[in-house]
Amino acid sequence: MAHLDQAADYEIRVDGYVDRSVVDWFGPMQIEDVVDGVDGSTTAITHIVTDQAGIVGLIRHLHGLGIVLLSIERHFSI
Repeated sequence: MAHLDQAADYEIRVDGYVDRSVVDWFGPMQIEDVVDGVDGSTTAITHIVTDQAGIVGLIRHLHGLGIVLLSIERHFSI
């Protein structure tokens, strides 16, 4: 069973394009612009290694900037 303070690898998808400068303060991660013919473009922010408190902080930061969160996934193999 995972614990809240245990680091995991997260992936966040948001609506539209997010520039790297928006999340650079958080630490190393990958940002990929994904073009979807139906829904337009989304941004995948991947390889975010942090605990649950860290991911909540990142989500709050994105929300404060008015960025629409589409999904978040937690991957346990880090």
